Amino acid sequence: MRLLLFFFINIATSIFYTKIINTSIFKNKIFNHHHIILLQKKPFIRNQTEYNDIYAVDFCPISNLFDIIIGTKVKGKIRMLYIKKLNIKEIYNIPNHLNTNNNNKILREIKKIDINIYNKINNWDLFFHLYNRNCQHFSHYMMN
Repeated sequence: MRLLLFFFINIATSIFYTKIINTSIFKNKIFNHHHIILLQKKPFIRNQTEYNDIYAVDFCPISNLFDIIIGTKVKGKIRMLYIKKLNIKEIYNIPNHLNTNNNNKILREIKKIDINIYNKINNWDLFFHLYNRNCQHFSHYMMN
């Protein structure tokens, strides 16, 4: 009974709707395998062309490309961005604007809205490995 109650409370207290978008790892819009999680207070609509009041969150490495490619375990970082208004045509520019400068402020805002998402972000261990702990693993972790 306790487990059922815990499960119900977790679902009932989750405020954000989440969506994974695939963006380019490189600026030339090829190799669209980088995952960014969008957080929004209202459900996402299929074929939606404009987003309002969303948060973008991703996980990326802090290291040189060679260390990452050879499979070295490197330090990673979570980047966050609040976006007041976004057109679908601009969605591939999100990685260029994600940074860690406002993470604390954005994290406080997320905590006020959805404690479960806040806890997931805070509990993610910040090491990156290309093959078994990358942005796609982070996005799946955030969606579950």
